[in-house]
Amino acid sequence: MTLVRLVFWLILILPGQGTADSVPNWLYSVEQTADNQSTSERQRVAREGLLTVLSRLTGLESVPRSPPVLAALANVSRYYSEYKFFDSDGDAMLRITFQKSAVMHLIRTSALPVWWSSRPTVLIWIALEENGRRQILSADSDHPLRREIEKHAKRRGLEVRLPLMDQDDKNSITAGAVWGDVASSVQSASSRYDSDLTMTCRLKAELSLAGRALAGDCRYWFAERPIVDVFATPRFSDVARASVDGITGLLVARYSVLARELRRWEVRIAGASDVSRYAALLRYVENLDFVDRVSVSQLQPDHLTLLFDTRANADQFLMLLTSDDVFVVDELDQQPGVRLVWRG
Repeated sequence: MTLVRLVFWLILILPGQGTADSVPNWLYSVEQTADNQSTSERQRVAREGLLTVLSRLTGLESVPRSPPVLAALANVSRYYSEYKFFDSDGDAMLRITFQKSAVMHLIRTSALPVWWSSRPTVLIWIALEENGRRQILSADSDHPLRREIEKHAKRRGLEVRLPLMDQDDKNSITAGAVWGDVASSVQSASSRYDSDLTMTCRLKAELSLAGRALAGDCRYWFAERPIVDVFATPRFSDVARASVDGITGLLVARYSVLARELRRWEVRIAGASDVSRYAALLRYVENLDFVDRVSVSQLQPDHLTLLFDTRANADQFLMLLTSDDVFVVDELDQQPGVRLVWRG
Protein backbone atom coordinates (compact mmCIF):
# COMPACT_ATOMS: atom_id res chain seq x y z
CA MET A 1 0.00 0.00 0.00
CA THR A 2 1.43 3.42 -0.97
CA LEU A 3 1.78 6.13 1.67
CA VAL A 4 -0.87 8.28 -0.05
CA ARG A 5 -3.40 5.41 0.07
CA LEU A 6 -2.40 4.61 3.65
CA VAL A 7 -2.99 8.20 4.73
CA PHE A 8 -6.47 8.35 3.16
CA TRP A 9 -7.34 4.98 4.72
CA LEU A 10 -6.25 6.27 8.13
CA ILE A 11 -8.55 9.28 7.74
CA LEU A 12 -11.46 6.88 8.10
CA ILE A 13 -10.25 5.28 11.34
CA LEU A 14 -8.36 7.96 13.24
CA PRO A 15 -10.29 10.26 15.62
CA GLY A 16 -11.19 13.68 14.26
CA GLN A 17 -8.82 16.59 14.75
CA GLY A 18 -8.75 20.15 13.48
CA THR A 19 -11.19 23.01 13.64
CA ALA A 20 -13.04 22.31 10.39
CA ASP A 21 -14.15 18.91 11.73
CA SER A 22 -16.21 20.72 14.34
CA VAL A 23 -18.68 22.55 12.14
CA PRO A 24 -21.18 24.20 14.49
CA ASN A 25 -24.22 21.89 14.46
CA TRP A 26 -26.62 24.79 14.93
CA LEU A 27 -25.79 26.11 11.44
CA TYR A 28 -27.59 23.07 10.01
CA SER A 29 -30.33 22.84 12.64
CA VAL A 30 -33.51 24.92 12.80
CA GLU A 31 -36.16 25.11 15.53
CA GLN A 32 -39.57 26.62 14.81
CA THR A 33 -43.06 26.52 16.23
CA ALA A 34 -45.33 23.88 14.69
CA ASP A 35 -49.11 24.01 14.60
CA ASN A 36 -49.39 20.21 14.64
CA GLN A 37 -47.38 17.04 13.95
CA SER A 38 -48.72 16.35 10.47
CA THR A 39 -46.54 15.61 7.45
CA SER A 40 -47.69 18.78 5.71
CA GLU A 41 -46.74 20.90 8.73
CA ARG A 42 -43.35 19.21 8.95
CA GLN A 43 -42.73 19.94 5.28
CA ARG A 44 -43.77 23.57 5.71
CA VAL A 45 -41.36 24.06 8.60
CA ALA A 46 -38.65 22.19 6.68
CA ARG A 47 -39.01 24.51 3.68
CA GLU A 48 -38.66 27.58 5.89
CA GLY A 49 -35.79 25.90 7.70
CA LEU A 50 -33.90 25.13 4.50
CA LEU A 51 -34.08 28.79 3.49
CA THR A 52 -32.74 29.75 6.93
CA VAL A 53 -29.84 27.30 6.61
CA LEU A 54 -29.06 28.55 3.10
CA SER A 55 -29.04 32.11 4.43
CA ARG A 56 -26.62 31.16 7.21
CA LEU A 57 -24.21 29.33 4.92
CA THR A 58 -24.21 31.89 2.10
CA GLY A 59 -24.43 35.06 4.18
CA LEU A 60 -27.36 36.24 2.03
CA GLU A 61 -30.23 37.70 4.02
CA SER A 62 -32.60 36.73 1.20
CA VAL A 63 -31.87 33.60 -0.84
CA PRO A 64 -32.65 33.89 -4.58
CA ARG A 65 -35.38 31.46 -5.68
CA SER A 66 -33.39 30.00 -8.55
CA PRO A 67 -34.61 26.79 -10.29
CA PRO A 68 -32.35 24.55 -8.13
CA VAL A 69 -33.57 26.23 -4.93
CA LEU A 70 -37.22 25.94 -5.99
CA ALA A 71 -36.68 22.26 -6.85
CA ALA A 72 -35.09 21.71 -3.41
CA LEU A 73 -38.03 23.37 -1.66
CA ALA A 74 -40.40 21.11 -3.59
CA ASN A 75 -38.45 18.01 -2.45
CA VAL A 76 -37.22 19.29 0.90
CA SER A 77 -37.19 15.86 2.61
CA ARG A 78 -34.09 15.00 0.56
CA TYR A 79 -32.14 17.66 2.46
CA TYR A 80 -32.76 16.87 6.14
CA SER A 81 -31.58 13.85 8.08
CA GLU A 82 -33.71 14.01 11.22
CA TYR A 83 -36.54 15.88 12.89
CA LYS A 84 -38.05 16.00 16.37
CA PHE A 85 -41.22 17.49 17.82
CA PHE A 86 -40.85 18.80 21.36
CA ASP A 87 -42.35 21.21 23.87
CA SER A 88 -40.63 24.44 24.94
CA ASP A 89 -42.25 26.65 27.57
CA GLY A 90 -45.68 25.46 26.46
CA ASP A 91 -45.01 25.97 22.74
CA ALA A 92 -45.09 23.05 20.29
CA MET A 93 -41.75 23.08 18.48
CA LEU A 94 -40.12 21.18 15.63
CA ARG A 95 -36.35 20.77 15.30
CA ILE A 96 -35.04 19.81 11.85
CA THR A 97 -31.40 18.96 11.13
CA PHE A 98 -30.19 19.29 7.55
CA GLN A 99 -27.43 17.30 5.83
CA LYS A 100 -24.25 19.26 5.19
CA SER A 101 -23.28 17.45 1.98
CA ALA A 102 -26.72 17.87 0.41
CA VAL A 103 -27.01 21.54 1.34
CA MET A 104 -23.48 22.37 0.15
CA HIS A 105 -24.20 20.61 -3.15
CA LEU A 106 -27.35 22.72 -3.53
CA ILE A 107 -25.38 25.91 -2.83
CA ARG A 108 -22.81 25.07 -5.49
CA THR A 109 -25.34 24.01 -8.14
CA SER A 110 -27.29 27.21 -7.43
CA ALA A 111 -24.14 29.33 -7.93
CA LEU A 112 -24.56 30.86 -4.48
CA PRO A 113 -21.68 32.27 -2.41
CA VAL A 114 -20.18 30.22 0.43
CA TRP A 115 -19.54 31.75 3.84
CA TRP A 116 -17.12 29.46 5.66
CA SER A 117 -18.70 27.81 8.70
CA SER A 118 -15.69 28.63 10.91
CA ARG A 119 -17.21 31.90 12.16
CA PRO A 120 -15.65 34.61 14.31
CA THR A 121 -17.34 35.05 17.69
CA VAL A 122 -18.58 38.51 18.63
CA LEU A 123 -18.75 39.70 22.25
CA ILE A 124 -21.40 42.41 22.69
CA TRP A 125 -21.38 44.85 25.61
CA ILE A 126 -24.77 46.60 25.74
CA ALA A 127 -25.22 49.60 28.03
CA LEU A 128 -28.96 50.19 28.31
CA GLU A 129 -30.48 53.30 29.87
CA GLU A 130 -34.09 52.99 30.97
CA ASN A 131 -35.92 55.30 33.38
CA GLY A 132 -32.69 57.15 34.09
CA ARG A 133 -30.84 53.97 35.14
CA ARG A 134 -28.04 52.33 33.20
CA GLN A 135 -27.20 48.63 33.17
CA ILE A 136 -25.11 46.18 31.15
CA LEU A 137 -27.19 43.36 29.70
CA SER A 138 -25.90 39.94 30.69
CA ALA A 139 -25.99 36.55 28.96
CA ASP A 140 -28.85 35.41 31.23
CA SER A 141 -30.83 38.66 31.17
CA ASP A 142 -34.57 38.29 30.51
CA HIS A 143 -34.60 41.61 28.64
CA PRO A 144 -36.29 41.38 25.21
CA LEU A 145 -33.29 43.03 23.54
CA ARG A 146 -31.01 40.18 24.59
CA ARG A 147 -33.47 37.62 23.20
CA GLU A 148 -33.91 39.55 19.94
CA ILE A 149 -30.15 39.87 19.38
CA GLU A 150 -29.52 36.16 19.96
CA LYS A 151 -32.47 35.17 17.78
CA HIS A 152 -31.45 37.40 14.88
CA ALA A 153 -27.77 36.44 15.16
CA LYS A 154 -28.72 32.77 15.00
CA ARG A 155 -30.86 33.37 11.94
CA ARG A 156 -27.95 35.16 10.18
CA GLY A 157 -25.37 32.55 11.23
CA LEU A 158 -23.37 34.84 13.51
CA GLU A 159 -21.91 33.58 16.79
CA VAL A 160 -22.56 36.20 19.49
CA ARG A 161 -22.23 36.19 23.23
CA LEU A 162 -23.06 38.64 25.97
CA PRO A 163 -20.95 38.97 29.14
CA LEU A 164 -21.79 37.02 32.29
CA MET A 165 -21.82 40.15 34.42
CA ASP A 166 -20.70 38.10 37.40
CA GLN A 167 -18.57 39.59 40.15
CA ASP A 168 -15.44 39.49 37.98
CA ASP A 169 -17.13 41.58 35.30
CA LYS A 170 -18.61 43.97 37.83
CA ASN A 171 -15.16 44.51 39.30
CA SER A 172 -13.62 45.34 35.92
CA ILE A 173 -16.26 47.38 34.06
CA THR A 174 -19.26 49.61 34.62
CA ALA A 175 -22.20 50.65 32.50
CA GLY A 176 -20.67 54.13 32.42
CA ALA A 177 -17.45 52.75 30.92
CA VAL A 178 -19.39 50.98 28.16
CA TRP A 179 -21.51 54.07 27.57
CA GLY A 180 -18.39 56.20 27.31
CA ASP A 181 -16.64 53.56 25.20
CA VAL A 182 -13.63 53.53 27.53
CA ALA A 183 -11.34 51.30 25.47
CA SER A 184 -9.05 50.20 28.31
CA SER A 185 -11.95 49.02 30.49
CA VAL A 186 -13.69 47.25 27.62
CA GLN A 187 -10.50 45.50 26.50
CA SER A 188 -9.63 44.40 30.04
CA ALA A 189 -13.12 43.03 30.75
CA SER A 190 -13.29 41.33 27.33
CA SER A 191 -10.02 39.42 27.67
CA ARG A 192 -11.57 36.57 29.68
CA TYR A 193 -14.03 35.73 26.88
CA ASP A 194 -11.53 34.97 24.10
CA SER A 195 -13.80 36.40 21.39
CA ASP A 196 -12.62 37.39 17.93
CA LEU A 197 -14.47 40.71 17.80
CA THR A 198 -15.84 43.05 20.47
CA MET A 199 -18.80 45.39 20.02
CA THR A 200 -20.06 48.07 22.41
CA CYS A 201 -23.64 49.32 22.13
CA ARG A 202 -25.36 52.09 24.02
CA LEU A 203 -29.12 52.36 23.92
CA LYS A 204 -31.45 54.89 25.50
CA ALA A 205 -35.10 53.87 25.89
CA GLU A 206 -37.77 56.48 26.58
CA LEU A 207 -41.52 56.09 26.98
CA SER A 208 -43.99 58.80 26.02
CA LEU A 209 -47.60 59.10 24.96
CA ALA A 210 -46.40 58.38 21.43
CA GLY A 211 -44.92 55.06 22.57
CA ARG A 212 -41.42 53.71 23.07
CA ALA A 213 -38.46 55.49 21.49
CA LEU A 214 -35.08 53.77 21.22
CA ALA A 215 -31.93 55.56 20.11
CA GLY A 216 -28.26 54.72 20.22
CA ASP A 217 -25.34 53.22 18.36
CA CYS A 218 -23.01 50.23 18.18
CA ARG A 219 -19.25 50.53 17.75
CA TYR A 220 -16.58 48.01 16.81
CA TRP A 221 -13.28 47.69 14.97
CA PHE A 222 -13.09 45.68 11.78
CA ALA A 223 -10.04 45.24 9.53
CA GLU A 224 -8.26 47.91 11.63
CA ARG A 225 -10.90 50.57 11.11
CA PRO A 226 -13.65 51.83 13.44
CA ILE A 227 -17.28 51.20 12.47
CA VAL A 228 -20.30 52.94 14.01
CA ASP A 229 -23.90 51.88 13.30
CA VAL A 230 -26.50 54.41 14.47
CA PHE A 231 -30.16 53.56 15.02
CA ALA A 232 -33.44 55.18 16.09
CA THR A 233 -36.52 52.98 16.29
CA PRO A 234 -39.46 52.00 18.53
CA ARG A 235 -38.70 48.25 18.34
CA PHE A 236 -36.05 46.11 20.04
CA SER A 237 -36.07 43.84 16.99
CA ASP A 238 -34.80 46.75 14.88
CA VAL A 239 -32.00 47.37 17.37
CA ALA A 240 -31.07 43.69 17.10
CA ARG A 241 -30.93 43.98 13.31
CA ALA A 242 -28.83 47.14 13.49
CA SER A 243 -26.31 45.51 15.84
CA VAL A 244 -26.14 42.17 14.01
CA ASP A 245 -26.60 42.99 10.32
CA GLY A 246 -23.86 45.60 10.14
CA ILE A 247 -21.08 43.34 11.36
CA THR A 248 -22.52 40.31 9.54
CA GLY A 249 -22.40 42.20 6.25
CA LEU A 250 -18.73 43.06 6.73
CA LEU A 251 -17.82 39.47 7.68
CA VAL A 252 -19.69 38.10 4.66
CA ALA A 253 -17.98 40.57 2.33
CA ARG A 254 -14.58 39.50 3.66
CA TYR A 255 -14.99 35.76 4.17
CA SER A 256 -17.59 34.55 1.66
CA VAL A 257 -16.42 33.04 -1.63
CA LEU A 258 -18.44 34.03 -4.68
CA ALA A 259 -19.58 31.48 -7.26
CA ARG A 260 -16.80 32.20 -9.73
CA GLU A 261 -14.97 29.82 -12.04
CA LEU A 262 -12.99 27.09 -10.28
CA ARG A 263 -9.28 27.75 -9.85
CA ARG A 264 -6.54 25.36 -8.80
CA TRP A 265 -3.88 26.36 -6.26
CA GLU A 266 -0.84 24.27 -5.42
CA VAL A 267 0.34 24.48 -1.81
CA ARG A 268 3.35 22.81 -0.18
CA ILE A 269 2.77 22.01 3.48
CA ALA A 270 5.33 21.12 6.14
CA GLY A 271 4.71 20.06 9.73
CA ALA A 272 2.78 16.83 9.21
CA SER A 273 5.61 14.79 10.69
CA ASP A 274 3.88 11.41 11.07
CA VAL A 275 0.98 9.48 9.61
CA SER A 276 -1.55 10.61 12.24
CA ARG A 277 -0.71 14.27 11.59
CA TYR A 278 -1.02 13.67 7.82
CA ALA A 279 -4.45 12.18 8.43
CA ALA A 280 -5.52 15.10 10.65
CA LEU A 281 -4.33 17.60 8.04
CA LEU A 282 -6.14 15.87 5.19
CA ARG A 283 -9.32 15.54 7.21
CA TYR A 284 -9.16 19.25 7.97
CA VAL A 285 -8.78 20.37 4.37
CA GLU A 286 -11.45 17.91 3.17
CA ASN A 287 -13.95 19.76 5.40
CA LEU A 288 -13.20 23.29 4.22
CA ASP A 289 -16.44 24.75 2.87
CA PHE A 290 -14.64 27.09 0.47
CA VAL A 291 -12.78 24.22 -1.21
CA ASP A 292 -14.60 22.14 -3.84
CA ARG A 293 -11.93 19.44 -4.14
CA VAL A 294 -8.52 18.71 -2.69
CA SER A 295 -6.00 16.05 -3.69
CA VAL A 296 -2.48 15.00 -2.76
CA SER A 297 -0.05 15.78 -5.56
CA GLN A 298 3.23 14.80 -3.94
CA LEU A 299 4.66 13.40 -0.71
CA GLN A 300 8.19 14.19 0.41
CA PRO A 301 9.97 13.40 3.70
CA ASP A 302 9.61 16.99 4.93
CA HIS A 303 6.40 18.13 3.22
CA LEU A 304 3.44 17.22 1.05
CA THR A 305 1.94 19.10 -1.88
CA LEU A 306 -1.82 19.56 -2.12
CA LEU A 307 -3.92 20.74 -5.06
CA PHE A 308 -6.93 22.85 -4.03
CA ASP A 309 -9.85 23.49 -6.39
CA THR A 310 -11.68 26.55 -5.12
CA ARG A 311 -13.56 29.58 -6.37
CA ALA A 312 -11.51 31.91 -4.16
CA ASN A 313 -8.81 34.06 -5.74
CA ALA A 314 -5.21 33.69 -4.57
CA ASP A 315 -5.27 36.38 -1.87
CA GLN A 316 -8.62 35.34 -0.42
CA PHE A 317 -7.70 31.65 -0.51
CA LEU A 318 -4.51 32.23 1.47
CA MET A 319 -6.33 34.50 3.91
CA LEU A 320 -9.03 31.90 4.54
CA LEU A 321 -6.59 29.01 4.77
CA THR A 322 -4.57 30.78 7.47
CA SER A 323 -7.43 32.48 9.36
CA ASP A 324 -7.96 29.53 11.75
CA ASP A 325 -4.27 29.60 12.79
CA VAL A 326 -3.80 25.90 12.03
CA PHE A 327 -1.75 26.91 8.98
CA VAL A 328 0.94 29.60 9.02
CA VAL A 329 3.03 30.86 6.12
CA ASP A 330 6.54 29.37 6.10
CA GLU A 331 8.61 32.55 5.92
CA LEU A 332 11.86 30.56 5.66
CA ASP A 333 10.91 28.79 2.44
CA GLN A 334 12.52 30.57 -0.51
CA GLN A 335 11.03 28.39 -3.26
CA PRO A 336 8.38 29.80 -5.64
CA GLY A 337 4.73 29.32 -4.73
CA VAL A 338 3.00 28.97 -1.38
CA ARG A 339 4.41 26.93 1.48
CA LEU A 340 2.60 26.60 4.79
CA VAL A 341 3.32 24.93 8.11
CA TRP A 342 0.61 22.71 9.65
CA ARG A 343 0.04 23.39 13.36
CA GLY A 344 -3.22 21.52 13.86
